[in-house]
Amino acid sequence: MQVFEKDPSAAATSERDLSRPTMVTTLAVLAGYMAPAMIYDALPPILPRIAEHFGGGSAGEWVAQMSVGLAILGTGFGGLVAGLSVARLGLRTTLMVGWLIFAALGSLGFIIDDARLLLASRFATGLGAGMLLGACTVAIGMSYDARARPRMTGFGLATAAGSAVIFLSVAAIAAQVSWRAPFAVHALLALVTVPLVVFARFPPVRPQVSFSLGELAVAARRLAPAYALILVLVLVGNLFIVQTTFLLNSRGFSDPDLIARILVISPIIIGIANVSFGALEARIGLHNSIALALGCFAVGATCFGASTTLPMTALGVGVGSLGVGIGVPAAFVSAMNGCDEKIAPHGIGLATALNCFAGFLAPMIYVPLYHLVGYDATYLGVGVLMVVSAVLYQVGARARPAAAVGGAE
Repeated sequence: MQVFEKDPSAAATSERDLSRPTMVTTLAVLAGYMAPAMIYDALPPILPRIAEHFGGGSAGEWVAQMSVGLAILGTGFGGLVAGLSVARLGLRTTLMVGWLIFAALGSLGFIIDDARLLLASRFATGLGAGMLLGACTVAIGMSYDARARPRMTGFGLATAAGSAVIFLSVAAIAAQVSWRAPFAVHALLALVTVPLVVFARFPPVRPQVSFSLGELAVAARRLAPAYALILVLVLVGNLFIVQTTFLLNSRGFSDPDLIARILVISPIIIGIANVSFGALEARIGLHNSIALALGCFAVGATCFGASTTLPMTALGVGVGSLGVGIGVPAAFVSAMNGCDEKIAPHGIGLATALNCFAGFLAPMIYVPLYHLVGYDATYLGVGVLMVVSAVLYQVGARARPAAAVGGAE
C-alpha cells in the first residue's frame, strides 16, 4: 500500500514507485487552482452593476453579495464531491466534469435575468470549482513524492494568487464592453485548460472505496491535527484579507483607492510565500513552518490591534499574509502526508472542503465578535491565542511520533 508520509521506514519503497509527472500533467494540476480564484475575483468589479440590474437597494445588493457567497459555499461542497468522484471515477474524469460544470454554469450569468436562477448557477459554479481544487490537491498527493509535495502545493496556491490579480484586471476590462462579459471568462478559461487534462498522465486510483470502522478511526485520528490546522489557519488568515476592509472603515479610512493599495499587499505576499514554501519547508521542516505561520499571525494581529496608524496596519497585512502563504500549504501537505493511497481521495478532498467552509464561516464569527468586544480587542485577543497555539503546537509535535502529525522533519 502506498503511504503518503515522509517517514523513510514507511514510505521509501512506495515513493520510488511514483512516476515522474509530465509537464502537461503539472500544468493540468496547476490550472485547477485557477478556478477557485475566479470564484473570488471575476465578479467584484461588476457587483454594483449586478445589484442595479436586479432591482437595486438592499434586495439588489443581497443578490450581488450572495452571487459570490453561494459560489464560495458551493466550492466547499465541491471539495467533498471531489473525494467521492476521484475514488469512483478517477482523476481525469473528475477534472473533466468539474471544468464542464464550471464553464457551462459559470457562464450562464451572461444571459440569465432571474435572480434565483443566477444564484443557483453561482452555487453550481462553485461546486465545479471545488471539484477542480479537490481533485488537483488529490493529484498532488498521489502523483508527487513527499519531497515534491510542498513545492507543488506552494506553486498551486501561488497560481491561485497570481490568477486573482489577473482575473480582477480581465474582469474590469471586459466590463467596459458589457457588465455581463466577465461571466463568459469562465468558459474561456475552460477552453484553455481542458486540453491539458485530456493529455495529462494521472496515476490510477484504487477502486476500493469501502472502509471498516477501524480504518476510519485510524484515519480520523491521523488527519485530525491537519484538519484543525486548516480551520485555524484559514479562519485567522481571513483577518488579514477580507476583514481588513472593515477594520480600516471602522477607523475612518473608507476611500476605495486607499483600501485597494493596502489590500493589494496581501496577494503579493501570499504569492511570494507560496512559491517559496517548498524551499522553506526543505530547510526548516513542516512543524517549524507551521509554527512560523502561527507566529506571523500573532505579530500581524498585534500590529492591527495595538496601533491605528496606516503604516502599522499595512505591516500587519504583510506579516499576517506571510502567515497565510506559509500556513495554508503547510496544512495541506500535512493532510497529504497523513493519507494512505486508499483514503487519499476522501481525506484530501475533505481538507479542501474545510478550507472553503472556513472562509465562508469567518464573517459569521467575526461580525458578532466585533460588536461584542470591538476590533482592537478582537485582533489583540487573536494575537495572544496565536502565541499560545504556536507554543502548544511545537510541544505537541515534538511529543508525538512524526508520522502521527503528517510527516517528519
